[in-house]
Parts: sequence; structure tokens; C-alpha cells
Amino acid sequence: MIKIGLTGNIAAGKSEVGKIIKNFNIPIISTDIIGHNLLENNENIKNLIIQEFANFDILTENKIDRKKLGKIVFSDINKKNKLEKIIHPAIIKECFNFFEKEKSHDFSVIEIPLLFECNFEYLFDKIILVYANDNIRFDRIKKRNNFDDQHIKNIMQSQLNQDIKKEKSDYIIFNENKTLKELKDDVEKIIKDLK
Repeated sequence: MIKIGLTGNIAAGKSEVGKIIKNFNIPIISTDIIGHNLLENNENIKNLIIQEFANFDILTENKIDRKKLGKIVFSDINKKNKLEKIIHPAIIKECFNFFEKEKSHDFSVIEIPLLFECNFEYLFDKIILVYANDNIRFDRIKKRNNFDDQHIKNIMQSQLNQDIKKEKSDYIIFNENKTLKELKDDVEKIIKDLK
């Protein structure tokens, strides 16, 4: 089985490409979803985060509010590192479980936004990067998330430069003004190549 990492900076279009991959009946999971589930359902992780961020208002109706937490960690690198120390070991464990569960397939894919930032390359045989220029991504985030400009800049600056990621990736899907059909063709080409 070929283990594939699907990555890209915020609003490059990873999730769209992920949906297309899923339509090819290739098993795919997102570390964002794994992380959300851990925040909601893993009492140990929840308690560690609440303790770590005790000086901040991160709860809404007794649940960790991801938006509030995001605002804090994207404006403070130390807080971001502390959060990752708590949550990453559990995410990595889930990734290994996923690969084990899907090992009868030719490929399986993990959508992982911070693949390079967290040095997770060792988990994968091949890496696909979804790429879109900064201005396009900025506009997409503004439309989609309605964040203020400074918060968008903080998020974008917290991620590794895309050109560095291009050098480290096996495949690059440019997603600036592509139709869904063109994206699907790009994915199909990569799957054929991998086969």
C-alpha cells in the first residue's frame, strides 16, 4: 500500500481535492477531523488543553471553542507549540491506525495541512501539494471564514512558505482558477502515475 500525504496551505483547496480522491474510492481521512474528534471526545486531551490555557477564555457551553483557541495559538507561537505537544501524539497514533485498517487497498491518503511544519514526512511514501497563490487564498479565507485581515495574516504566516513545500513534494496540483473537472483530471493523472 502506498501511503500518501495530501497537503497545502490554508484555502489552497485541499478539501476539494480530498473529496475528488474519495470519489475514486480511495480511503482518505483528514487530520483536522481527527483533531476535532479528539478535542470533543478525548477527556484526557480536553483536560490537558483546558489546564494549559487556563488563563484564557477557550470554553463555550463547557466545550473547547476551536475559534477562540485558534485566535490564541495563531497569534502566539509558544501557545501553538504547547497545543501541538498535547494533540499531535494522539493524531499520529490515529494515522497509524488508519493505515493499518486500510492496508488491503493500493493507496490510502491522509489530508494533513501542517505536514511539513510538523515534520510528518516520515509517515508517507508520496506527498501531494495543493497550491494557490497567496492573494487568491487570502480572498478565499475572507469569503469563507469571515475572519479579520490580521487573523488571516497570522494564519498564513504561521504556515511554511508554499515554494519550500513545492521542493519537498512529489506532486503539485495548481488550484488557482481551475474547474472541478480540471482538478479531477489532475487527480486522475496522479493516480495513474502512482499505479
